[in-house]
Amino acid sequence: MKKELLLSCCMFVSTATFTAQAQTKEIMNKQFEAAKVRDTAIEAYLDLHKLYDVKVSPEGIYYIKAQTNSDGKKVNAGDYVTVHYTGKLVNEKKFDSSLDRDEPITFRIGMGQVISGWEQGIPLFKTGEKGTIFLPSHLAYGDRSVGGVIPANSPLIFDIEVIESVDNSTYLEQQKALQAKHQAEAAAKAEKQVAIDKAIIEKYAKDHQLKIQYLPSGLGYLITEEGKGAQVTSGSTAVVHYTGKLIDGTKFDSSKDRNQPFPVQVGANRVIQGWEQGLPLFKAGGKGTLFIPSTLGYGERGAGAIIKPNSVLVFDIEVLEVK
Repeated sequence: MKKELLLSCCMFVSTATFTAQAQTKEIMNKQFEAAKVRDTAIEAYLDLHKLYDVKVSPEGIYYIKAQTNSDGKKVNAGDYVTVHYTGKLVNEKKFDSSLDRDEPITFRIGMGQVISGWEQGIPLFKTGEKGTIFLPSHLAYGDRSVGGVIPANSPLIFDIEVIESVDNSTYLEQQKALQAKHQAEAAAKAEKQVAIDKAIIEKYAKDHQLKIQYLPSGLGYLITEEGKGAQVTSGSTAVVHYTGKLIDGTKFDSSKDRNQPFPVQVGANRVIQGWEQGLPLFKAGGKGTLFIPSTLGYGERGAGAIIKPNSVLVFDIEVLEVK
Protein backbone atom coordinates (compact mmCIF):
# COMPACT_ATOMS: atom_id res chain seq x y z
CA MET A 1 0.00 0.00 0.00
CA LYS A 2 2.80 2.41 0.86
CA LYS A 3 4.55 1.74 -2.44
CA GLU A 4 1.33 2.28 -4.38
CA LEU A 5 0.66 5.53 -2.47
CA LEU A 6 4.17 6.77 -3.15
CA LEU A 7 3.79 5.96 -6.83
CA SER A 8 0.49 7.82 -6.97
CA CYS A 9 2.06 10.87 -5.33
CA CYS A 10 4.94 10.84 -7.82
CA MET A 11 2.50 10.62 -10.70
CA PHE A 12 0.55 13.55 -9.26
CA VAL A 13 3.67 15.72 -8.90
CA SER A 14 4.86 14.87 -12.42
CA THR A 15 1.46 15.70 -13.88
CA ALA A 16 1.36 19.00 -11.97
CA THR A 17 4.84 19.91 -13.13
CA PHE A 18 3.96 19.08 -16.73
CA THR A 19 0.78 21.17 -16.48
CA ALA A 20 2.74 24.15 -15.05
CA GLN A 21 5.30 23.87 -17.82
CA ALA A 22 2.58 23.73 -20.45
CA GLN A 23 0.96 26.83 -18.98
CA THR A 24 4.31 28.64 -18.87
CA LYS A 25 5.03 27.65 -22.46
CA GLU A 26 1.61 28.94 -23.50
CA ILE A 27 2.33 32.29 -21.80
CA MET A 28 5.72 32.40 -23.50
CA ASN A 29 4.17 31.73 -26.91
CA LYS A 30 1.69 34.56 -26.38
CA GLN A 31 4.61 36.87 -25.68
CA PHE A 32 6.30 35.72 -28.87
CA GLU A 33 3.19 36.56 -30.89
CA ALA A 34 3.55 40.20 -29.79
CA ALA A 35 7.03 40.44 -31.29
CA LYS A 36 7.43 42.10 -34.68
CA VAL A 37 10.01 39.52 -35.76
CA ARG A 38 10.35 35.94 -34.58
CA ASP A 39 13.20 33.46 -34.96
CA THR A 40 12.31 29.79 -35.28
CA ALA A 41 15.86 28.58 -34.52
CA ILE A 42 15.94 30.47 -31.21
CA GLU A 43 12.44 29.33 -30.26
CA ALA A 44 13.39 25.72 -31.01
CA TYR A 45 16.47 26.12 -28.77
CA LEU A 46 14.34 27.55 -25.96
CA ASP A 47 11.81 24.76 -26.27
CA LEU A 48 14.52 22.09 -26.36
CA HIS A 49 16.08 23.44 -23.15
CA LYS A 50 12.68 24.19 -21.55
CA LEU A 51 13.57 27.86 -21.07
CA TYR A 52 9.99 29.06 -20.69
CA ASP A 53 10.71 32.12 -18.53
CA VAL A 54 12.11 33.94 -21.54
CA LYS A 55 10.75 37.30 -22.69
CA VAL A 56 10.96 38.90 -26.10
CA SER A 57 11.32 42.56 -27.02
CA PRO A 58 9.28 44.08 -29.86
CA GLU A 59 12.48 44.09 -31.94
CA GLY A 60 12.74 40.31 -31.60
CA ILE A 61 15.41 40.01 -28.89
CA TYR A 62 14.72 37.05 -26.64
CA TYR A 63 16.08 37.45 -23.12
CA ILE A 64 16.14 35.89 -19.65
CA LYS A 65 17.15 37.63 -16.44
CA ALA A 66 18.95 35.18 -14.20
CA GLN A 67 19.72 37.85 -11.61
CA THR A 68 17.74 41.05 -11.18
CA ASN A 69 18.68 44.24 -9.35
CA SER A 70 15.87 46.62 -8.45
CA ASP A 71 18.45 49.21 -7.35
CA GLY A 72 20.45 48.94 -10.54
CA LYS A 73 20.93 51.89 -12.87
CA LYS A 74 19.01 51.89 -16.13
CA VAL A 75 21.14 51.81 -19.26
CA ASN A 76 20.33 54.84 -21.39
CA ALA A 77 21.21 55.92 -24.93
CA GLY A 78 24.59 57.64 -24.90
CA ASP A 79 25.77 55.84 -21.77
CA TYR A 80 29.09 54.04 -21.58
CA VAL A 81 28.23 50.53 -20.45
CA THR A 82 30.64 47.88 -19.17
CA VAL A 83 29.66 44.26 -19.74
CA HIS A 84 31.06 40.80 -19.13
CA TYR A 85 29.87 38.24 -21.67
CA THR A 86 30.20 34.78 -23.13
CA GLY A 87 29.04 34.26 -26.70
CA LYS A 88 27.76 30.93 -28.04
CA LEU A 89 26.06 29.51 -31.10
CA VAL A 90 22.78 27.62 -30.77
CA ASN A 91 24.82 24.38 -30.90
CA GLU A 92 26.42 25.53 -27.59
CA LYS A 93 29.82 26.18 -29.24
CA LYS A 94 31.53 29.09 -27.50
CA PHE A 95 33.16 31.63 -29.82
CA ASP A 96 34.22 34.41 -27.42
CA SER A 97 34.27 35.34 -23.75
CA SER A 98 35.43 38.41 -21.86
CA LEU A 99 35.53 36.22 -18.75
CA ASP A 100 38.28 34.09 -20.28
CA ARG A 101 40.36 37.25 -20.69
CA ASP A 102 39.16 38.73 -17.37
CA GLU A 103 38.54 41.91 -19.36
CA PRO A 104 34.98 43.26 -19.67
CA ILE A 105 34.04 45.30 -22.73
CA THR A 106 33.08 48.97 -22.51
CA PHE A 107 31.18 50.69 -25.31
CA ARG A 108 28.83 53.58 -25.82
CA ILE A 109 25.15 52.85 -26.45
CA GLY A 110 23.84 54.27 -29.72
CA MET A 111 27.21 54.86 -31.41
CA GLY A 112 27.26 51.73 -33.58
CA GLN A 113 30.32 50.32 -31.84
CA VAL A 114 28.74 46.88 -31.39
CA ILE A 115 26.18 44.75 -33.21
CA SER A 116 22.60 46.07 -33.18
CA GLY A 117 21.45 43.17 -30.99
CA TRP A 118 23.72 44.48 -28.25
CA GLU A 119 22.66 48.08 -28.84
CA GLN A 120 19.04 47.04 -28.27
CA GLY A 121 19.56 44.09 -25.91
CA ILE A 122 21.89 45.45 -23.23
CA PRO A 123 19.47 48.28 -22.25
CA LEU A 124 16.93 45.57 -21.34
CA PHE A 125 19.12 45.02 -18.24
CA LYS A 126 20.10 47.28 -15.34
CA THR A 127 23.52 47.45 -13.75
CA GLY A 128 24.16 44.47 -11.51
CA GLU A 129 21.84 42.23 -13.52
CA LYS A 130 22.82 38.98 -15.21
CA GLY A 131 21.07 36.97 -17.85
CA THR A 132 21.06 35.79 -21.43
CA ILE A 133 20.13 37.46 -24.69
CA PHE A 134 19.25 35.43 -27.79
CA LEU A 135 19.84 37.40 -30.99
CA PRO A 136 18.36 36.58 -34.40
CA SER A 137 21.03 36.68 -37.09
CA HIS A 138 19.73 39.95 -38.58
CA LEU A 139 20.51 41.62 -35.23
CA ALA A 140 23.97 40.00 -35.14
CA TYR A 141 26.17 39.53 -38.22
CA GLY A 142 23.46 38.68 -40.76
CA ASP A 143 24.67 36.91 -43.88
CA ARG A 144 28.34 37.55 -43.02
CA SER A 145 30.57 34.88 -41.50
CA VAL A 146 32.93 36.17 -38.82
CA GLY A 147 36.41 35.01 -37.88
CA GLY A 148 35.87 31.48 -39.06
CA VAL A 149 33.83 30.74 -35.92
CA ILE A 150 30.47 32.39 -36.60
CA PRO A 151 28.81 31.05 -39.78
CA ALA A 152 26.61 33.31 -41.89
CA ASN A 153 22.97 33.69 -40.77
CA SER A 154 23.70 32.46 -37.24
CA PRO A 155 21.52 33.33 -34.25
CA LEU A 156 23.77 34.13 -31.29
CA ILE A 157 23.46 33.56 -27.55
CA PHE A 158 25.16 35.83 -25.04
CA ASP A 159 25.36 35.24 -21.31
CA ILE A 160 25.88 38.74 -19.95
CA GLU A 161 26.46 40.72 -16.77
CA VAL A 162 25.99 44.49 -16.84
CA ILE A 163 28.69 45.80 -14.53
CA GLU A 164 28.41 49.57 -14.91
CA SER A 165 26.65 52.26 -16.93
CA VAL A 166 27.64 55.92 -16.76
CA ASP A 167 26.76 59.02 -18.74
CA ASN A 168 29.23 60.72 -21.05
CA SER A 169 30.46 63.39 -18.61
CA THR A 170 31.01 60.84 -15.84
CA TYR A 171 32.87 58.55 -18.23
CA LEU A 172 35.18 61.38 -19.33
CA GLU A 173 35.89 62.25 -15.69
CA GLN A 174 36.66 58.60 -14.95
CA GLN A 175 39.01 58.37 -17.94
CA LYS A 176 40.77 61.58 -16.92
CA ALA A 177 41.27 60.24 -13.39
CA LEU A 178 42.45 56.88 -14.73
CA GLN A 179 44.92 58.57 -17.07
CA ALA A 180 46.28 60.69 -14.21
CA LYS A 181 46.67 57.56 -12.11
CA HIS A 182 48.54 55.73 -14.87
CA GLN A 183 50.78 58.74 -15.46
CA ALA A 184 51.59 58.98 -11.75
CA GLU A 185 52.36 55.26 -11.60
CA ALA A 186 54.53 55.50 -14.72
CA ALA A 187 56.40 58.51 -13.33
CA ALA A 188 57.05 56.75 -10.02
CA LYS A 189 58.25 53.65 -11.84
CA ALA A 190 60.49 55.73 -14.11
CA GLU A 191 61.96 57.59 -11.12
CA LYS A 192 62.80 54.29 -9.47
CA GLN A 193 64.39 53.00 -12.68
CA VAL A 194 66.44 56.20 -13.07
CA ALA A 195 67.91 55.60 -9.60
CA ILE A 196 68.74 52.00 -10.51
CA ASP A 197 70.35 53.04 -13.80
CA LYS A 198 72.33 55.85 -12.19
CA ALA A 199 73.78 53.41 -9.67
CA ILE A 200 74.86 51.20 -12.59
CA ILE A 201 76.50 54.16 -14.36
CA GLU A 202 78.21 55.35 -11.17
CA LYS A 203 79.65 51.88 -10.60
CA TYR A 204 80.90 51.85 -14.19
CA ALA A 205 82.51 55.27 -13.65
CA LYS A 206 84.18 54.11 -10.45
CA ASP A 207 85.41 50.88 -12.00
CA HIS A 208 86.88 52.77 -14.98
CA GLN A 209 87.98 55.85 -12.99
CA LEU A 210 85.85 58.23 -15.07
CA LYS A 211 84.57 61.65 -13.98
CA ILE A 212 81.09 61.46 -15.45
CA GLN A 213 78.75 64.45 -15.20
CA TYR A 214 74.96 64.19 -15.09
CA LEU A 215 71.93 66.06 -16.33
CA PRO A 216 68.87 66.25 -14.00
CA SER A 217 67.23 63.58 -16.18
CA GLY A 218 69.93 61.09 -15.15
CA LEU A 219 71.82 61.24 -18.45
CA GLY A 220 75.52 60.80 -17.88
CA TYR A 221 78.10 62.37 -20.17
CA LEU A 222 81.83 62.68 -20.55
CA ILE A 223 83.33 65.18 -23.01
CA THR A 224 86.78 63.91 -24.03
CA GLU A 225 87.50 66.49 -26.70
CA GLU A 226 85.94 69.93 -26.88
CA GLY A 227 84.80 70.89 -30.34
CA LYS A 228 85.70 74.25 -31.85
CA GLY A 229 82.78 74.46 -34.27
CA ALA A 230 79.12 75.38 -33.95
CA GLN A 231 77.14 74.23 -30.94
CA VAL A 232 74.51 71.57 -31.52
CA THR A 233 71.11 73.15 -30.81
CA SER A 234 67.47 72.19 -31.14
CA GLY A 235 66.57 72.46 -34.82
CA SER A 236 70.11 71.96 -36.07
CA THR A 237 71.34 68.81 -37.77
CA ALA A 238 74.31 67.09 -36.20
CA VAL A 239 76.27 64.72 -38.42
CA VAL A 240 77.84 62.15 -36.10
CA HIS A 241 79.86 59.01 -35.95
CA TYR A 242 78.87 56.74 -33.08
CA THR A 243 79.41 53.36 -31.51
CA GLY A 244 76.67 51.95 -29.28
CA LYS A 245 77.43 49.48 -26.52
CA LEU A 246 75.80 47.93 -23.50
CA ILE A 247 77.25 48.70 -20.08
CA ASP A 248 79.13 45.37 -20.22
CA GLY A 249 80.87 46.44 -23.43
CA THR A 250 78.76 44.45 -25.89
CA LYS A 251 78.63 46.46 -29.13
CA PHE A 252 75.24 46.55 -30.87
CA ASP A 253 75.73 49.23 -33.56
CA SER A 254 78.34 51.48 -35.11
CA SER A 255 78.26 54.03 -37.91
CA LYS A 256 82.05 53.69 -38.11
CA ASP A 257 81.77 50.00 -39.01
CA ARG A 258 79.62 51.07 -41.96
CA ASN A 259 81.79 54.11 -42.67
CA GLN A 260 78.55 56.07 -42.86
CA PRO A 261 78.08 59.13 -40.61
CA PHE A 262 74.59 59.56 -39.21
CA PRO A 263 72.67 62.86 -39.54
CA VAL A 264 70.36 63.74 -36.64
CA GLN A 265 67.88 66.62 -36.69
CA VAL A 266 67.85 67.54 -33.03
CA GLY A 267 64.41 68.28 -31.60
CA ALA A 268 62.53 66.25 -34.20
CA ASN A 269 62.21 63.28 -31.78
CA ARG A 270 63.45 60.80 -34.37
CA VAL A 271 66.05 59.33 -32.03
CA ILE A 272 66.00 58.22 -28.40
CA GLN A 273 65.74 60.91 -25.72
CA GLY A 274 69.28 60.19 -24.56
CA TRP A 275 70.50 61.49 -27.91
CA GLU A 276 68.04 64.39 -27.96
CA GLN A 277 69.37 65.57 -24.60
CA GLY A 278 72.97 64.54 -25.11
CA LEU A 279 73.87 65.91 -28.53
CA PRO A 280 73.36 69.59 -27.54
CA LEU A 281 76.26 69.08 -25.09
CA PHE A 282 78.63 68.92 -28.08
CA LYS A 283 80.09 71.30 -30.63
CA ALA A 284 81.22 70.40 -34.12
CA GLY A 285 84.51 68.52 -33.81
CA GLY A 286 83.68 67.40 -30.29
CA LYS A 287 84.04 63.85 -28.97
CA GLY A 288 82.72 62.13 -25.89
CA THR A 289 80.53 59.45 -24.41
CA LEU A 290 76.87 59.42 -23.41
CA PHE A 291 75.73 57.10 -20.62
CA ILE A 292 72.02 56.74 -21.23
CA PRO A 293 69.63 55.41 -18.57
CA SER A 294 67.06 52.96 -19.89
CA THR A 295 64.29 55.52 -19.37
CA LEU A 296 65.97 57.73 -21.99
CA GLY A 297 66.77 54.76 -24.21
CA TYR A 298 64.50 51.86 -25.10
CA GLY A 299 62.88 51.47 -21.69
CA GLU A 300 60.92 48.38 -20.77
CA ARG A 301 60.52 47.24 -24.37
CA GLY A 302 64.21 46.97 -25.25
CA ALA A 303 65.29 46.78 -28.90
CA GLY A 304 66.19 43.73 -30.94
CA ALA A 305 67.91 40.69 -29.51
CA ILE A 306 70.82 42.49 -27.84
CA ILE A 307 69.25 45.47 -26.07
CA LYS A 308 67.18 43.89 -23.32
CA PRO A 309 64.46 45.72 -21.36
CA ASN A 310 65.79 48.37 -18.95
CA SER A 311 69.27 48.38 -20.51
CA VAL A 312 71.71 51.21 -19.81
CA LEU A 313 73.34 52.28 -23.09
CA VAL A 314 76.79 53.71 -23.76
CA PHE A 315 77.41 55.75 -26.92
CA ASP A 316 80.81 56.99 -28.03
CA ILE A 317 80.02 60.14 -30.04
CA GLU A 318 81.98 62.23 -32.52
CA VAL A 319 80.23 65.28 -33.97
CA LEU A 320 81.62 65.76 -37.46
CA GLU A 321 79.46 68.69 -38.57
CA VAL A 322 76.60 70.89 -37.41
CA LYS A 323 74.24 72.25 -40.06
